[in-house]
Amino acid sequence: SDEFAGMSYSYISSKSDGEDYLNMEKPVSFRLRFAGEATCRFYPATVSGAVFSGLREAGRIDFDYRQKEKERE
Repeated sequence: SDEFAGMSYSYISSKSDGEDYLNMEKPVSFRLRFAGEATCRFYPATVSGAVFSGLREAGRIDFDYRQKEKERE
């Protein structure tokens, strides 16, 4: 085992709501996007949330690049 490896997860304030997750998952720009369990409203603080958010962003990237290709035609 790795003595320097630890575990952590995100949490939101008790004053927060689901809208905060929606704000964190918004792309900042065409090239800057966020994924990870902290951006997954329905599965926060889980490995599943990290995986689902990665798939979400991969889908968005694919969609955006396809749109750019259509614009070039």
